[in-house]
Amino acid sequence: MMEVIRECNIGYEILKQEEADFDVGWQPKTSSSSSNSTESWYHYTPASDINGYPYYGKLAIYSGGGYLAPLKGSKDELKTFMKKLENEKWIDRYTRAVFVEFTTYNAQVNLFGIATILAEFHATGGAVTSYRLEPAMLLPYMSSAMLFQLVCEGVFCLFILFFAVNLIRAFIKEKLAFFTGFWNLVELGIVCMSLTAIVIYFYRLIETNKLTARFKETQGLDYIKFQYVGYWNELFTYMVGWTVFFATLKFLRLLRFNRRMSMLASTLRMGRKSMLHFGIIFGIVFLAFSQLFFLNYMTVDIQYSTFVGSVVSGILMMMGKYDIYTLIMAEPVWSQIFVILFVVSVAFILANMFVTILEETFGAVRDDIQKQSNDYEIVDFMLSRFKQWTGLASNRPTTLTPDDLNEMRHRQYAKEGALAGGDSNVDNFPRRIDRLLNSISNVYMSDQESLGALLDKKTFRGSSVAPSGTTFVRSGALPDPGAPPGGAKPRSGSLAKVHTH
Repeated sequence: MMEVIRECNIGYEILKQEEADFDVGWQPKTSSSSSNSTESWYHYTPASDINGYPYYGKLAIYSGGGYLAPLKGSKDELKTFMKKLENEKWIDRYTRAVFVEFTTYNAQVNLFGIATILAEFHATGGAVTSYRLEPAMLLPYMSSAMLFQLVCEGVFCLFILFFAVNLIRAFIKEKLAFFTGFWNLVELGIVCMSLTAIVIYFYRLIETNKLTARFKETQGLDYIKFQYVGYWNELFTYMVGWTVFFATLKFLRLLRFNRRMSMLASTLRMGRKSMLHFGIIFGIVFLAFSQLFFLNYMTVDIQYSTFVGSVVSGILMMMGKYDIYTLIMAEPVWSQIFVILFVVSVAFILANMFVTILEETFGAVRDDIQKQSNDYEIVDFMLSRFKQWTGLASNRPTTLTPDDLNEMRHRQYAKEGALAGGDSNVDNFPRRIDRLLNSISNVYMSDQESLGALLDKKTFRGSSVAPSGTTFVRSGALPDPGAPPGGAKPRSGSLAKVHTH
């Protein structure tokens, strides 16, 4: 076998990469060789010396260090240098990745363009190429709006400091119970992400000033790695994104005064158990299909080369954005069966199950008044007060009593009942009470007497006006109009008179 296979060539591993120095043509250094006798691009440069960081490629994760060949000079000089590297076989069968890094700057728009071009080589041959372009504004204070930007940044820092102090006070007061509140966690996320973004922002600015000063000193003839600053700029963008995410959740809390948003929150709260069970089933089925696509097409399509890529492709397939022709070229029959099963199982059955759960829960919340929030009435109260202060509703009462708020609420429920095609029990209640009182008057009272007069006489003791919105109950004996004088027997019972407005 030694005569057939002379050596074994393996793939790249970050912990087993070559870090030794060589002579020209990748010849091992001898004891007589000095560090100055060979070219610099045959000397290994650690990542710490060039502000390198691990880079995630399509085939592997690279350390950030390596053998550097500077590209500088005129066009003819670059051609000569590239020809020299080719003759020396600087890129050979042991090379696993070649990075081309450069940075451009547009002074008119104050924008840096950080470019990274990567070619990765398989151990068995072949290359996979990729690129990354990062536009970044690394010098923010170079525009006419610099003063306004500084003021806004200062106000933002003051607000974050104020929120941080409030969170600390709340944590001291509530102890570990602080972390059980959902909105407390949202505010904690806002403060943490904002403080992290502020630190990264100033650190990125300091590093950018260092690189620009170095560029000015060397006239651009030295290797300056702006990719390091671009890395921190990317982290800063992530922190800003998370801050906006938590701030949006915080803003949704203000919308709880809206009736529809309140019903949506009640729907999610009531159906969280059903949705949790559905999420478990959906996760099992979806991950099973993702694993199926990954194992069958990992060597055919770059989208399914990793499990994460298969998951992302599955999500796109649920949205109807997928290319089946590449899969059909690999497996003409099975690919169609796999895609049909995925679409029917996930996109149709499971998606419709989720919609059904939400619909049933929403119907239950809409029909049950007790599950609906009353916070939206605060908005009605605030609008009424605003109209009174501005004179838009001068004919309305100067104050809103609890009875007024109840009446507004009853009218709203009656309106919803009419829209739903049913009768409103609240509106029918006074009419039915009046019918009951009339029936009692006809049975127990004479023509000269009335139930209202009797109640005014017995209950209010001469007062003919009952307070509005008050319920009066009188229990006792009423004389039988048909009984003879002196022989009347008491008849027990109770009367109720309700005034509603």
